[in-house]
Amino acid sequence: MNSPMSFNRTLPDRRSLTRSASPETDTRWPPTAQPPRLFTAMWRLRRALQARQPFSVKPARPLTHDLLKDVITALGRRLEQVRITDLQDGTFYAELVFDGGIKVSARPSDSVALALTLVPEGGILDESGRWAESVKVYDRAVAMSRATMTPNDVNLTHGLIDRGVALYHLKRFDEALRDYNEAIALLENTGGNPINLAIAYYDRGDLAARRGKCDDAIREHDRSMAVLEKLGMASFYLMMYPLSGKGMCLVRTGHAADAIPLLERALKVKASGADDFEVARARGYLGRALVETRRDIPGGLAMVRAARPAIATAYDGADELAMVDRWLAAHAR
Repeated sequence: MNSPMSFNRTLPDRRSLTRSASPETDTRWPPTAQPPRLFTAMWRLRRALQARQPFSVKPARPLTHDLLKDVITALGRRLEQVRITDLQDGTFYAELVFDGGIKVSARPSDSVALALTLVPEGGILDESGRWAESVKVYDRAVAMSRATMTPNDVNLTHGLIDRGVALYHLKRFDEALRDYNEAIALLENTGGNPINLAIAYYDRGDLAARRGKCDDAIREHDRSMAVLEKLGMASFYLMMYPLSGKGMCLVRTGHAADAIPLLERALKVKASGADDFEVARARGYLGRALVETRRDIPGGLAMVRAARPAIATAYDGADELAMVDRWLAAHAR
């Protein structure tokens, strides 16, 4: 099964992309795209994302909300909640609630900024495979965001999508689907960053495939590809994920011949070292398709075997590896 794109990590929506590539450092960035400005320094969180970095001008010194977060951490405190406490003469008032019941008065705008800094913190835990811990951080981020943002604020989608990915890894699938559905509805209804929408579609499709619902997965992957193609990103590395996801489901449902052109296209997309797992998986399913259609049995078997090491070393590759080994046992005679 494919893993959430959480190279899916999302960019702030003005703002937003998903732990994606910086135009200053990644030549794959489409020249016609207008790069969003990252709210905090995060780029390439997670397998395909690594650790996000700023999209535009990097400030010489930490911004106020980043500095405040660093101070909180250095003092050994933890931000638990952000509350809107009052409305006077058209002005909202908020407070930050820390562990131990400590409360500090704050402007809502600063409170929102501080809440959003928790999302990359959760992503770092995610990247390390510490999903249960990351969910707790995302829970705080989402709760604080709900307390300070308007109901339709698209910035809420960042915490929702990233939490959904962590829940997926923990096999809490119903909860992950809930987060994906809410994020997609927000992005569709508000005209949020379309790249984040493409990623959310992919993640929802990946979850459907994980649950054995390949028809639903293929629909979501088609939606993801349609958004990316409309943006002129048909050759951008993000496209590899829905191409691979759809190809995988076609192979699994007995349509190997239809999967071959999709998987070949996925492997032609320019990828980085961070995409090694997805490249290996696409190559493995292409190998399966070549064997099952009898187009190239020796070559296909070699491709599946060559893909195995990268799958075996992935954090979430155990289930996929088991399927690879079962398939090899049945076909490598």
